[in-house]
Amino acid sequence: MRKIAIGTVAATVLAVGALAIGTWSGRALAEATQQRLRGLWPEVMTMPQEDRMLLVWLSFECNLTLQPAGQGETIGCLRKAAATEAASERFQAPATQLEQLLRSAQRAPGA
Repeated sequence: MRKIAIGTVAATVLAVGALAIGTWSGRALAEATQQRLRGLWPEVMTMPQEDRMLLVWLSFECNLTLQPAGQGETIGCLRKAAATEAASERFQAPATQLEQLLRSAQRAPGA
């Protein structure tokens, strides 16, 4: 009976620890992604929700945070993800939408 109680406590501690690590990792990944997107769109958090959803999905699809830093690398990563079948299944004309967002970033003041 004592071994079962110890095992239950140990499993609970491991589960809580894994949840905490997962939550922290998710937040860190979201922040790193946001920082990379701000390099092209400083106003990314005030963009329409549909645009943000596309950019975030593309970022995760191409593993943006694992790619080399830089605007060219970010754009290449997003374009690669936008060209996938998975992107076309989730969004209407994702490559076209991305190109429109990239053009708007180039026209933005300070760009």
